Amino acid sequence: MRMLSARWWVVLICTVLVTVLGVSLANKRLSSATASARVHEQDTSVAFSAQTGLPQASTESRSVNELTRGDFIDPQVAATAAAKLGGGMTGPRLSGALGFTPLNGTDVELSYSGGGSTAEAGRKLKAYVDELISTRIATQRRQLQRAVANLNGQGGPPVTAAATRLQAAADGLDQQVFQVGSITLAKSRSIPSSAIVAGSAVAGLILGILVALALGQFDPRIRRAADLRLAGLRALDVDREDAESIETVRTVAEVAGLDATGGAVAVAPSSGGETPLSRELAESFAASGRPTTLLSDQGVSRSGAGDEAWTPVDAEPRPLQSLSRLHATLADGRIGDVTVIAAPGVLQHPQALIAAAAADITILVLRRGKSTWAELERSLEMLEDAAVAGKVRICLERSSFLAKGGDAILRRGRTGARAPARSSP
Repeated sequence: MRMLSARWWVVLICTVLVTVLGVSLANKRLSSATASARVHEQDTSVAFSAQTGLPQASTESRSVNELTRGDFIDPQVAATAAAKLGGGMTGPRLSGALGFTPLNGTDVELSYSGGGSTAEAGRKLKAYVDELISTRIATQRRQLQRAVANLNGQGGPPVTAAATRLQAAADGLDQQVFQVGSITLAKSRSIPSSAIVAGSAVAGLILGILVALALGQFDPRIRRAADLRLAGLRALDVDREDAESIETVRTVAEVAGLDATGGAVAVAPSSGGETPLSRELAESFAASGRPTTLLSDQGVSRSGAGDEAWTPVDAEPRPLQSLSRLHATLADGRIGDVTVIAAPGVLQHPQALIAAAAADITILVLRRGKSTWAELERSLEMLEDAAVAGKVRICLERSSFLAKGGDAILRRGRTGARAPARSSP
């Protein structure tokens, strides 16, 4: 749910986009207009009698399983019917739109569903069925009449009887191949527009949820403290424009590692240069009434009494270059002093490790929406000793385009606090 709430706009865009595409591109027609006709066909051919050796009419008997599409969907018949229909109709188009369903050994149902109106479908199917019936009758009649012609002139009662039977079979072909009943028409069916809109919206919603979850799963950036807590890490949200969040960080630092005799707090981002949070934290300590020192590799500044400004003091040059220099600088501090060490990025500068080694508590600063999980993992590996000792606290800092670097301070109306002056090297 957190992934979806963070990327609600992805869900919205996918829902709208898929709905628009569904409405504009969907084929609303479930089925085309259909025409169907039942055709009865008992083919009659010429066979020879085993007793007399004379030709005779033979009607083939087949089962429903022996009937095939090729027996009734004839490309030549379709081509002839298409030529009679005109209007750009071709034999392959007509035969491709024809359907075939066997009913029994002699009857089949032929159908047409090639688009257009019901009347058009009926007209095209009738043209094919009429051509099929007339072609079959004409072909079988020619065979029978050819056999009759071969018998003529031979004489004899058996021959005459055989010729009579063949002619009767030829004359009765209309009762062997014919259309049963009339053509049945069925209107085309379409999907209601409301169903298309609803279905497209649901599909878009599902797609948006999947995309949002995928983005959240593979997004390398850390976006909220709740995600850190789900990973088993204690984390604080901090906003340098919000005095209360700075006070919370100060309180956590005091409870975790400082006492009445003072101590050192290292503030180090996971990557990049010094974070302005170190100066904001020092200002918060000074405002709480504790003597505070702000230490960085560029110099050292101490808070004054009352409304006095922060003043630079002499100290070891570049104290973060070695642990011995840093310890010497911390030893020169005032009794009860809280020293805030402004360290550079843990992953780029070894000074951060020196600061963490000398500090009582280390604030690891992540930048919301910029720091990645890989950076956090590597930073904790670098600070392993301090992390194992429980001396590392994680803060997720809200990014601000107003912050220009480690020396930029966002002024807030905090009673009794003064902004630390820039220390000279």
